[in-house]
Amino acid sequence: MNPLLGSVVLAPTARSVAAQSLLLDGQQHITSLYQVTIRGEVIETVTPKKKRVKRWFYLDIRKALDPLIDREEAVIGVPEDRVVRADFGRGAVLDLSSPEKEYAELMYPLCQVFDWDKWQDGFDEHWSNDVNRPMRQTFREFKNQVLDNFKYYRIPVIALDKSTPKEAVCVVFEKVNTGGGALQRKLAREFLVAPAMVGYALTGKGRHESATRGTANMVGRWLSVAEIATDLGVSKGSIDRWLDDRSSRP
Repeated sequence: MNPLLGSVVLAPTARSVAAQSLLLDGQQHITSLYQVTIRGEVIETVTPKKKRVKRWFYLDIRKALDPLIDREEAVIGVPEDRVVRADFGRGAVLDLSSPEKEYAELMYPLCQVFDWDKWQDGFDEHWSNDVNRPMRQTFREFKNQVLDNFKYYRIPVIALDKSTPKEAVCVVFEKVNTGGGALQRKLAREFLVAPAMVGYALTGKGRHESATRGTANMVGRWLSVAEIATDLGVSKGSIDRWLDDRSSRP
């Protein structure tokens, strides 16, 4: 997996919005994180050929622990019924339609990445005999090396005060989104180290139209993926309604 989830920028809310903050930058990252790991429903996505499909996502435990395999290759997408078929749909290549089949195939559901206790209990019961002790140990290694690392991976968050002018918000957005990944990381670090007051120039139509200076009041901090997931969970109902509305559009 890409080790950089990116930075997140929070902007002050409009007066008509009840939420305490608005997500200015990082929407795709946060939406993907929410749908895959928190929502608990099949995900509507689009293939490279622009075809709408529904998918559940899993981590192949064996591949995720293999140092010779790119961890991105351990991410598996399966259809809505959780069965991968071949031979024009007549034969099942991979069947994950029940927890027992997930245990047998060593496929961990990403929708439970923040709540693995119940799944682990079922896994240990499935591989309960002494002869299967190595299998139980494999999951513990997976939990320590993969799930814990994911849960506590930290993302830079730039929070803008409600008093921040819209022009300053736009400039912060521009700076975080230009120059590629290396520059984004550098800017994120700078905002986190010295976040108090940052100058900006007014912009319009992609060009600087005025050299007027101002200040953007910012707070920079690091949040773990688990902390972000907790915040998203609090707003689960409203986020689900937004996703349902978006998916119903043509």
